[in-house]
Formats: sequence, C-alpha cells, structure tokens
Amino acid sequence: MRLHPSVSCIASLAAIALATPAFADPRRPDPGFIYVDVNNDSLYSATDGDIVIPATLITNNGSFDTAKAEGSYRPGCSAVSLVVPASQTVDTGSFPLSLKAGKNLVIAGHLIGPSMKLQAGYNANLTHAILDFKTIFSVCSGKDLTLDDAAITGSEAGSTLYAGANRNLYARATSVGHSANLLAGALVNLEACGTATFVDAGISAIDPDSQVVIEATGDIVMDGTPYDAATNPFGPGVTGLFSPGEVQVLAHGTSCSSAGPNITMTSAAITSGDTEIAASGNVTLSGLFDFSNGTVDVSAGRGVSGGNGTSIFAGTVGVSGTSFVTLDFASLFANIGTASLASSCGTVSANSANIQGATGVSLSGKYDVIALFTQFTADKYVKLLSSAGKVTATDSRIVTPFSSTGAAITAQGKGVVDISRANWSAPTSVLVKSTNYNVFALNATLSAASLAFYAGGGTINVTGAVLTGSTTYGPSGVQVIGP
Repeated sequence: MRLHPSVSCIASLAAIALATPAFADPRRPDPGFIYVDVNNDSLYSATDGDIVIPATLITNNGSFDTAKAEGSYRPGCSAVSLVVPASQTVDTGSFPLSLKAGKNLVIAGHLIGPSMKLQAGYNANLTHAILDFKTIFSVCSGKDLTLDDAAITGSEAGSTLYAGANRNLYARATSVGHSANLLAGALVNLEACGTATFVDAGISAIDPDSQVVIEATGDIVMDGTPYDAATNPFGPGVTGLFSPGEVQVLAHGTSCSSAGPNITMTSAAITSGDTEIAASGNVTLSGLFDFSNGTVDVSAGRGVSGGNGTSIFAGTVGVSGTSFVTLDFASLFANIGTASLASSCGTVSANSANIQGATGVSLSGKYDVIALFTQFTADKYVKLLSSAGKVTATDSRIVTPFSSTGAAITAQGKGVVDISRANWSAPTSVLVKSTNYNVFALNATLSAASLAFYAGGGTINVTGAVLTGSTTYGPSGVQVIGP
C-alpha cells in the first residue's frame, strides 16, 4: 500500500518536532499563504499536517474543493477546512469563483470574481473578509455563518447576494470603526435555520425594485453598539437596512416551536419602499426608525411592543399582535393612508404616543384599549374600539382640523369608556359609547355637529365638560351627571 504524500510528510515533521523546540513551528492564523487546515483549528502548522495551497490552484480555473484532488493537492479521508488568511488576495479574472470546504471555511482575505459560491460543511467564518463580485454571490454553511466586519459588494445592477446558515447567522461589528456591510443591486437574502444577530450591520439592495429579505426560524436581533466615551465615542451604532423596493424581516418559527421566535430591534434603521416585519412570537421595537414611502406592516403571533425609541414614517402603517400591542411613547406617521394598531385577542396601549394618519387612525383590541395623553391626527376618522374590554383615552388630544365630509371620532367598548380631560374636535360627529358599563367625560372638551353618549351601565358623567354641538344621551332613562 502506498502512503498518501501527506502521511509521509506528517511522519517526517513529527520526527523533526521531537528534536526541535515547540516554537520552531508556531501555530498561526496567517502564515502568508492559503492552506488546508487538517485539524480544523484555523491555525496553520506543518506539524499538524496542514497543507499549503498555492493561489494558482484557485486562479487557474476559479475553483477549489478540499474533497477533490487539484494539482499537487490530494485530499485525505476526513473532512478538512480551508483558510484564506487576511494577507491573501485572490482574483479569478473571468472565472466564477467557487470554494468548498468539507469542514470549516475561513475567509479573512480579499476575493475578487465575476460571481462567487462559497460552501462549508460546518462553519463558515468570513470575519474581516472583502468580497467583490459582479453578478451573483452565495455562501452556505452546514452550521454557523459569521459575517462580522465583512464587506461583500455586488457591483452590477441586478446583482444578488445570498447568505444561508443551517444554524445561526451573525453579522456584527467587532470593534469601533468596523461593521458588516452587505450590498447588492437586486436582492440581499439572508437566511438562518437558527438565530440571526446583527450589530452595526449595513445591508443594502440599491436597484429601484430591489429587496432585502432576512428570514430565520429562530430569534432575529438587530442592535448597535452603545455609546461609551472611552470605548465607542462615535456611538451609538445602528443596524441599517436599505431598499427602494421592499424590506422583509421574518421570524417564522417551526411546527415544533410552541412560543415562536421573536424579533428584537433595539437599534435599527430601515429605509425602503415597503417594510414587513413579522414574527411567530413577539416583535420588540424599542429602537426602530423606519422611513418607508409605501406600507409598513408589523405583525406578531404573540405581541408587539415598542417605546420612546420607536418612530415609523410611511404611507400606511399597520401594527398587529394577537395577544397585545404596546407602543407607549412611540411616533407613528402615515402620510398617505391609515395608521392602525390592532390586537385580535388582547389589549392595545399607546400612552403618550403621537399617531397620525392621513385618512384615519384606528386602535382596536378585544380587551382594553388605552391611550393616555396620546395625540391623534387624522383627516377622516379616529376610532378607539374594544369588543370586550374598556376604552381609556383620558387627557388625549385630536389636533387636526378635519377636512373630509363625514369625518368622525369614535370611542366604543363593552366595558367602561373614559375620555376625561380629552380635547377632541370633528366637523361631523363624536360618539362615546359603552355597551355594558358607564361613560366618563369629566372636564373633557368636545366639539362636533353631533355629540352622542351611550352608557349601557346606566350612568354618563360629563361633569365639567365643555360640549359644543347637538348632544344626545342614551339609552332611554340613562342617568346623566353634569356637565
């Protein structure tokens, strides 16, 4: 039986190692050439049996596969890794570039080619890599995919960038002044069968009808490095998504996932034509700035929450959560259509929020709808609706002069409806109605051609209210206190 050349090489090196100090063959990530990493530690050492790969083995036809013989290279029986260290630049000219590793694929250098296909049986690590392509780029990993500080750029219109991980995907800044930047013309598609984590990442598709699509079966997190005078004086950072066409961020979950995966955007900025953010679990928008010309649609199988750092500017804004929608202190602006918050099985809360809809604003929930100190602006209607709970809109304000015929304000619930100290005005009508309980409008200022109050519980309290317009109370026999 003939010994594989690498076997005899290992034997020779082992003999030398016995007679020489350990530092004669130091393990190092960048020895100044490309290498096959036999023991998969991402460190070159001849003692380990690692094999030098001349760049010409790749550039002469554009491809290299650790499982296939090429030139003087002969693969062994075990899956091995391929490392292109930071010192290396590989330009395949007119040849499409294809690199495949049976184990791990580590790219830290500069790759140039008309198209690129990168494959790893296990992990793919492209930290600090610079990858320039013209038309098509794809990278796939059997397990984790790391794009930290990577710069992947498609130079031509219509170019596409795909990155897929069978487990987790990461695109993060590892230090101040660095970031992961992914850019293509028509499409940037990032998929993970586990989680997807982005910190200070820039993801852009720049063609007019382009798409940025991020999908995961696990949690998706978009964050930025926080400001710190000592370590990050230029912060805080942000993860930015850009597409003149559409941006989609989707956490689908699996049939085995009872709670469903979540989407968390603590520091994210989206600029797009249309935006869709959807999770089987919860969506948390504690730091989202979204500027879209078309529609922003946020939906959650469980709930949607946000806060003072949430601002959405779009033509139409829709936010829905099965169990709850909580966007206290948020700013939502729909400059063409409607702004709506809805929970089919739970509560809606928008305390101290600023919500504007060019045609209308709607807050609807199965249970309580709460809008304390909230400012609404709309042209046709404002609706606060609860099918089985209370409506509380104390100290709220509607500030726009309605211009549409039939423009109206409605606050209606099955439970108590309380609009005390509210300041509302509409040219046509204001309806305040509780089907089963009492109505409170203490010290409220309401103005419309028609003001209608209804309390199924038997009491309407308008003490101190200023009511301008034709006012009616119902049902027959209801007790009215005030004004």
